[in-house]
Amino acid sequence: MATIAKHLVSKKKRRFIEDGFDLDMTFITRNIVAMGFPAEGREGIYRNNMRDVKRFFDTRHRDHYKIYNLCSERDYDPNKFYGRVVKFPFDDHNAPPFQLIEKFCEDVAEYLERDSRNVAVIHCKAGKGRTGVMITAFLLHLRLFTDTNEALEFYGHARTMNGKGVTIPSQVRYVHYYGRLLRSSAPYEPRMLIMRRIVLRGIPDMSNGTCVPQFVIKQLNYKSSWYEGITREQSFAELDLPAPLPVCGDIKLEFIHRKSTGKEKMFHLWFNTFFIDDLKFVAQQSEIDKANKDKKNKIFPVGFSVEIDFLNPQEDEEAASVVQQQDGVRGAGVVAPTATAATTAQQLQQQQQGEQGASSATAAAKGKGVVARAVPAPLNAQDSTISQAPEWSDSDLTTTDEDEDDWEGLPISDV
Repeated sequence: MATIAKHLVSKKKRRFIEDGFDLDMTFITRNIVAMGFPAEGREGIYRNNMRDVKRFFDTRHRDHYKIYNLCSERDYDPNKFYGRVVKFPFDDHNAPPFQLIEKFCEDVAEYLERDSRNVAVIHCKAGKGRTGVMITAFLLHLRLFTDTNEALEFYGHARTMNGKGVTIPSQVRYVHYYGRLLRSSAPYEPRMLIMRRIVLRGIPDMSNGTCVPQFVIKQLNYKSSWYEGITREQSFAELDLPAPLPVCGDIKLEFIHRKSTGKEKMFHLWFNTFFIDDLKFVAQQSEIDKANKDKKNKIFPVGFSVEIDFLNPQEDEEAASVVQQQDGVRGAGVVAPTATAATTAQQLQQQQQGEQGASSATAAAKGKGVVARAVPAPLNAQDSTISQAPEWSDSDLTTTDEDEDDWEGLPISDV
């Protein structure tokens, strides 16, 4: 019965079945291993049992293995594996902090270079999505692949029987980011940009053919007002910001729809400002988390995309004035770029709420699109982070395990 349960949970992932071992584990290369979480107690009945994992590596790679735990949501005693456990954590169904990728790759490379017998064992919960992000990035780091799509495809077929390895669009995007960085001569540096407008190309049918959206930027504790007046007749909606919004580095943009009975998650996506080209970010439906699952376009119309327009404070007077205003508020203190952006974002939101008060506004038609006017929504500590609210949980985005996500070959540019 336990064996049946383990196989049901691992689904299409390849298992290691040999010499009495039956583990949710795959040797991606001779010394790079992907596996599911090493569990104990009841969970060990249907996932990898920690005792079995330890026995396997003690038998085959004694004193020559190191465990890399990518889970942010759970942990275990490193002494279970003689203290040879390190953490590079990030959230399930999300992209990693970009700089975490390089640190991970350097750590694995250093360990494997010490001894040709060493094996790096990487796991998250399901041992597929987050694990695949970091392993694929490492394959690129070693220059085993120069084409990111080929590296993703290789991992997908090595780890699974259906070729679906890294499937979440934002995770795929970040692997491409790392490939771009490796091919570039420019070092990575956090880059501040000023967000000025978001455009929805196509109107999601969240309710009666339209939506009442709000967006949240978790890193800045920023929540926009509600954008009302969008109609089903419009082919696009311009969500103008009342004041420019500074952003820097890794940004998670989450959209929520207001309905009569509460709120509903629409979609989210991650991007990094260092990789924004021509001051515009564009993501097609297949490149947007959760929206990519709407294969029959029941909610998101054919051709749906999200566009974000930016200003460069080093090139644009309007953007520079935002930064200068912020510098005046901070005085002589030194603030990191991300903290700087957060400070300004909160100031701008307070300004927005003061100007607009509690009045409702209708949307002004603009050609076939709409410039959506916002209804203020106050931000407080309780709801400033979207994951704190049950109805906005990331569990709404995907199924419980990472291995249930679909990826049909995202058209994310590799250049």
